[in-house]
Amino acid sequence: MKPATNSATDSATNLATNLATQIERRASKMWAWTCTDLAAAWGFRVALAVTAPVMFIVGRHQWFIRDDWAFIVTRTQIRHDFGWHEWLLLPTAGHWMTAPLLLFGALDNVFGIDSYWPFLALNMLIHVCIVLAVRVLCRRAGVHPWTSTLVGAGLLVFGAGWENIVFAVQITYGLSLLAFLLQFILVDHDGPVDRRDVAGSVIAVIGAMSSGFGGIVLGGIAIFLLLRRRWVALAVATVPSALAQAWWWAAWGGRSPEESTGGSIAQVPAYAVRGVVATFESLAGVGALGGIAAAAALGVALWRGPGWRVQSQLLTLWATAAAMYIGLGTQRVGLGIE
Repeated sequence: MKPATNSATDSATNLATNLATQIERRASKMWAWTCTDLAAAWGFRVALAVTAPVMFIVGRHQWFIRDDWAFIVTRTQIRHDFGWHEWLLLPTAGHWMTAPLLLFGALDNVFGIDSYWPFLALNMLIHVCIVLAVRVLCRRAGVHPWTSTLVGAGLLVFGAGWENIVFAVQITYGLSLLAFLLQFILVDHDGPVDRRDVAGSVIAVIGAMSSGFGGIVLGGIAIFLLLRRRWVALAVATVPSALAQAWWWAAWGGRSPEESTGGSIAQVPAYAVRGVVATFESLAGVGALGGIAAAAALGVALWRGPGWRVQSQLLTLWATAAAMYIGLGTQRVGLGIE
């Protein structure tokens, strides 16, 4: 017969062993769940929840400035003096901005200008929708769910252009970018033209009426559908927006010249490269890794391993980003490459 002390020791050992086994099983289950798509989705939802107070803190002292006032005061005066045609169609620095002007006008009518938040919240909402679209594209390209979540979480508040999130009038660029991403998602399918292609075409027109980037991103959609050899879909996706932009340019585009800071056109390629590298520096968090990360991402786009569908997506996105930076460079390189 064992002494009582030994029995107590054995009982304690068994209890500790059982407890350790239970903890290990629960930890294994938790780890297994963490590795699932559902867990990554919940991780992104948590990031969205954390982003809300961060955006509030960053934007709490913001107020109307520069182009904000132009949309609210100057355009309102133009409408009173010259009518709604001039209000909605007159270019600003060469940009067609009917869609943002309608949104600003609606917010002004409903909320007035006692608070900046209605205008700023709309811009922030558009930004969040852009990030959601980027996460969808990441998943379609076969990116791991958690990698997609981490990239999306970084873009929510720490992107290179974060100041655009707290400058309400930047809904102009945001709408054009969001329209491009949504249309890109909608036309990314095989088979005949269907309602997705038609919806994408309508969205493209809205993007064209939001900023001068509408034409650039429409070129990106054209490249994508050419690569995918969807000829009829190419016409459906691009012709309505192209015709709308051609009409606007012929009727209104020349009324206000585009802003330019001068500079040498020879510097534009360096400007574009710097823009791309700066984006990756912001995402990587370490300046020295920006060039390496950009080169690696470009290498993935040129690699045929993921298959033509994914490669066509990546090549299109690279071409569109390059065109955007080249377009910016022709106007802004006079400010300096940095």
